[in-house]
Amino acid sequence: MTTRTILIVDDEPSSRWVFKKILDRTYSLLMAENGRPVLDILRQTTVDLILLDLLMPEVDGFKVLRRLKEEGATVPVIVATAHPSQVPVAMELSYPVAACVSKPIDARYLQETVAQVLGA
Repeated sequence: MTTRTILIVDDEPSSRWVFKKILDRTYSLLMAENGRPVLDILRQTTVDLILLDLLMPEVDGFKVLRRLKEEGATVPVIVATAHPSQVPVAMELSYPVAACVSKPIDARYLQETVAQVLGA
């Protein structure tokens, strides 16, 4: 079975570390500190899932979702946010958000949500 690749996009080093600790044994992980490199990464490698923070400096998660829609991307996105009230706004961007996880992250819920979205 091929290892699935998850792109984690979050400006907080501590959040990236938590995601890595929870998901590293099961998945291949790529990291980005903001949304700026997302489209380039998607052009260079196969990504099975994006775990996306919404509120980040430079290029935030909302801009990433708009760009994914404009590019016709099909990779599923799980929004990870400390501000769940922002999720409806993200979902209005017409790029399908597969799921949402709240920060602080519940490890079991994150693992189950990722597995469900990936159909594992």
